[in-house]
Amino acid sequence: MGVISIVTNTIVLLPTSYLFSPLVENGNFASLIIAMVPRILIGITPYFVYRLMKNKTGLILAGAVGSMTNTIFVLGGIFVLFSHVYSGDIQAMLAAVLGTNSIAEAIISAILTVAIVPALEKLKK
Repeated sequence: MGVISIVTNTIVLLPTSYLFSPLVENGNFASLIIAMVPRILIGITPYFVYRLMKNKTGLILAGAVGSMTNTIFVLGGIFVLFSHVYSGDIQAMLAAVLGTNSIAEAIISAILTVAIVPALEKLKK
């Protein structure tokens, strides 16, 4: 998804394209970090959560952690690496996204993980 995000934001220019593509105005190397690193970590962090707790609670936490990993690293990266573009007025926007979308996303991810992973594990055996 990170590469797709870079390509999409390079071709289809939106006001936020510079956050995910170094090839547009205001984009730089930090854009690659925001586009790639959180997507890579989405697979790593839930793996270790579930590996530590191989039960239903572990599945719930792994789903929520995967979702929150992406949200925290993308929004945190935007705050740390691009707050100068917004003249420091980015906190309210990030807080709104974190407070609304991320909570629903984490709950839905946890529910879907509990529903899908046991079926996939049965197929694997």
